[in-house]
Order: sequence, then structure tokens, then C-alpha cells
Amino acid sequence: MITTLGNGKHRVRIYTGGVEVASKVFEPNQQSQAREWEVTQKIALREQIFIKPVKGRTKFSAVAAAFVEAKDGVMNPQSLDAIRFATETYFPERLAKLPIGRITTPMIAQWYDELLAAGYQRSSVVRWRTAVKSVFTWAISQELVGADPISKTSVPTAVATSPESIRAMTYEQSASVVAGAAKRHGPYAEILEFFLETGLRWGELADLRVSRYEAIPRPYITVSSSASDGYEPKSTKSGRARRVPLSPRARDIIERRISGKTSDALIFTSRVGGRLNGTNFKRFLDWKTLGIGFRIHDLRHTAATRWLSAGIDVATVSSWLGHSSATVTMNIYSHYLGGASDQVALERLAAHRASVERVHTEAVEPVEMRARVQLSGAALELLDRG
Repeated sequence: MITTLGNGKHRVRIYTGGVEVASKVFEPNQQSQAREWEVTQKIALREQIFIKPVKGRTKFSAVAAAFVEAKDGVMNPQSLDAIRFATETYFPERLAKLPIGRITTPMIAQWYDELLAAGYQRSSVVRWRTAVKSVFTWAISQELVGADPISKTSVPTAVATSPESIRAMTYEQSASVVAGAAKRHGPYAEILEFFLETGLRWGELADLRVSRYEAIPRPYITVSSSASDGYEPKSTKSGRARRVPLSPRARDIIERRISGKTSDALIFTSRVGGRLNGTNFKRFLDWKTLGIGFRIHDLRHTAATRWLSAGIDVATVSSWLGHSSATVTMNIYSHYLGGASDQVALERLAAHRASVERVHTEAVEPVEMRARVQLSGAALELLDRG
């Protein structure tokens, strides 16, 4: 691209993948030389003999935009959108405006610390680190930068999730929310109930199929895929399928919805019969008002905390939620294991103690009765002798 500057000089910029890789300024009377140089560089790029790009001078934001453009149609759309979102939203503006070659390892480490200090989960920071690293890796392959400041860094281990970051509804709150939803649309209210009963993620419920429900020997669903809004289904977050048992209420909800449907049909659908969309779902229910400050995802947290508070062991809850390990569940919900669950444990201990004492009493009483019978028999014998 040739542009004429205010002083009459001509600036030639060479781009590849939307990124400027070379530029040169020519005098006002050198327009023909400028055109010749531009053509020569473009031929060199096409023939892959372009050796001297301007390394490190392009802003990170421009390189990230070029990366997304280059990978469009090549990379999984959802993964590409995630990288775009991470680099545009969570990568600090002060770094995005810098030439990519001036971003250093200490700058990246400081970025991690800032995110963690702001309350973001370590797993999220690791995801965003991966997104930024993808841009640097591509930039090196395109000879836009010579070094990767990401590889030498790691996200610090964060503390366990604080109680404030996990919000769970009380039974009264969830009943009120479900009742409010029922006034708008009964089937959507049942979807909220199903979240509360099963702890599913939004995408998992959105792609739940009839074939994944089994009623015998006991009702359960197999969760093996997830469909984020606007994307094709993929595997679950953990990459593994799991079985989630159904309560009587969850079973009632699901059996009404599968009646007359084919095995591959979606169990839960929008009001017009299509795939559920979270934005439309919340807009129709006026979730900002109805949800009383909770997110749809907090229904999952509510289910988990209720299970733990009822004394269900962590390993089982972890399996139902689809966590990669029980440790993950412990880190997220550890503060819920010290209250109601302690009370449940004490009640179970008391019940066990009462049971042992009852068995002991039942074992002792027959001995005492036999003693009384023997005593009565001896007394009768003495009377007979007398």
C-alpha cells in the first residue's frame, strides 16, 4: 500500500495476514521507485523468499487480529472466538498497544498477578494465557517476532475459591424463582428445576438427547456432550461422559418431555422447538429481575451445595458434577463441608450410637429374663420340698 505524506514523500507498507511486515519512505520524485519496491516485496512474499520483515514492531493487538483472520475457517470456530475474546477482553490494553517485540516475561507475570488479585479463577487465567501464547506462537511462525515471553511463565497457584464467589440459593429463593418463571412459561420453569435437581451446566442441558435417558434399573441421564450458544456440540468440559442419577421430580420432568420424541431428539427446547439459547432464555424470563442477583450457573452451585449439605460424600458429588477430580470439588465447595455437613455427620454418629446401644439392650434383656425364669423355678422347687 502506497500513501502520500503531507511533505510529498511516499510511504510504502507491505502487509501479510493483515500485519505490516515492512515499510519504506521514498522522496516526492521517487514515486516510480516506490511502486517498483512494493511490487518486488509482494513477489518475494508470494514466492516465500521475503527475508527481512520488520520484527517486533507491530502492536500486539494488530498481530492478534491478524492471527484471528488467518485462522478463520481453519481453527475450530469456538476455540477461535475464545482466543479473540481473551486477547480483546482480558489482555491489558497497555500491553495490547505495545509493539509485540517489546512485551517481556515480567510484564506477562504481572498480568497473571493482576487477574488473580481481581478475583479471577486460576483456571480462567490459565485459559487466557493459552490464548495469548497461541498468538505469540503464530507470530514467530510468521517471522513477526523472534521470541515468546509466555513460555517461560506459569500462572501462580491461586487460593481456593472464596465463599463469596460461590453463590447458592436457599430453598425459599429457588422456590420463588421457579414460581416466577412458571408465570411466564411453565416449561422454562421446569428447566430451572432440572438444573437445581441435576447440577448440569447450560451447554450440557441444551444438548441433552432422549437416548441419554435410562429408567431401568434406576433413572439416570448420561451427560456426554455440551453445546454452547451458537456453536456445534462438543465433548463435556472434562472430556468424559458421566451418569447423573435423577430425583423423582427430575424424572417426572424428563419423562413428560420425551414422550413421542425420537431417540436423537433434544429433550429441552426453546418455545418454538429449536435448540435453547441462553441469551434468549434469560431475556424471555426477564432474568435480571427474576434471578434476584443470581446467575443461571448458580443453579449448579445450588445443587452441589445441597448435595454436600445433605451428607453426600465429596467423591460422589464430584462425579455427578463432572469435575476432573474430587480435589476440584473440595477446592470450590470446601466452605460448605464445615457447616451443615458437620451437623449431618454428627446426626449420623448419634444414630449409629443409638443403634449400637439398642442392639446391646436387646441382647442383655433375654439374659435377665432367663435369670428370672431360673430363679422362679428354684423358688418353686423349694416350695415343693417344704
